[in-house]
Amino acid sequence: YFSGHFDSWEYRAELRSVRLRTREERLGLELSSVATPEQMAQKIVNAADDVLIRLPWRAVRHSFQILSRRGSDDVSALLLRMEAKRKLIGVLGGVLATAQTDADAEAPPLGAIAGLAHQVHLVSGDPGLAKTRDEALDLLVRHASAAVDEAEQAARPLDLDVIDFAALIAVPGMAERSNSLLQLMNFKLMKATMQEQVQVLDAAATAGAASLTRAMALAVANALNKAKEEELGSAVKALVK
Repeated sequence: YFSGHFDSWEYRAELRSVRLRTREERLGLELSSVATPEQMAQKIVNAADDVLIRLPWRAVRHSFQILSRRGSDDVSALLLRMEAKRKLIGVLGGVLATAQTDADAEAPPLGAIAGLAHQVHLVSGDPGLAKTRDEALDLLVRHASAAVDEAEQAARPLDLDVIDFAALIAVPGMAERSNSLLQLMNFKLMKATMQEQVQVLDAAATAGAASLTRAMALAVANALNKAKEEELGSAVKALVK
């Protein structure tokens, strides 16, 4: 019975133990199976704030990713998605605080912080939503900056893959640290695929990260003679940009 109702019960056969899942655990499992923006928005809007604020950061990130997908253009659906984003942004500070202080929780790595910041940065709406968004974004920027500071002081590479690094560059304030970011990621960037380098180049150029843009433009230009035919278009477009 318990294993067949895993969404409500945590059953460990080897320990012969069973535990009723918390409301946030049950909601997290529900959200993980949602595939459309409309379904996700409805679940988020219907959820109590005191449950949302205790969600794992992975569930919040997944929710933003689903909500960012193209959905219905119906006005009611658009408003529902906006309200869902408003609720998620409103609890984000509590979610991050729990992840940092709860001994049983996993703190989000820099890549997750960068991804969340990118999703939050894309949210637009009325002035009330914009204020809440900016406050949440400021919190995420502080987390990301602290992680970069720590890596810089320890003289160790950032614990990021190249795609997450492209998201980090888009975080407000990171373009001004272009030189440091290049040094911290240089080895990974030079070993990256053409597609990954183009993505970083595009992100750096859009963010105005001058030294990083120049370095990636040179790397992409040097790799053009080895590029596959399907990669040339995006590479040339990024270089022109």
